[in-house]
Amino acid sequence: MPGSTYGNPLTTIPSHKIVFSLGGRLPDRDLEFGGRVTHAFETPNSIQGTVALPKTADAWTIVDVFTSWKPQSGQFEGWQAQFGINNIFNAYYRDALALDYAKGRTFKLTLAKQLDW
Repeated sequence: MPGSTYGNPLTTIPSHKIVFSLGGRLPDRDLEFGGRVTHAFETPNSIQGTVALPKTADAWTIVDVFTSWKPQSGQFEGWQAQFGINNIFNAYYRDALALDYAKGRTFKLTLAKQLDW
């Protein structure tokens, strides 16, 4: 058996993915919000025409939500606040090209100020 990885899934074949995003805006409140669903399909461990064992990279689905507030006038003009939750359902998955499992549910908060010179 040539090589130490013989019979193991190939890590160089990326999963086919489909991403759905939906968002909205409330211009009178300076808000943007949305969600994203990413699904990766099961990935076989070989390409057509090669011998392979029946191993695959599992399929997975994650859901993210996000919102952003960027006032256009008033005392907070020039500020931007962003909040997001990635992997909202805390799915346990590994991307086909990753060496380790992905992070679980992740919260992100950003506060930024634009400075004019």
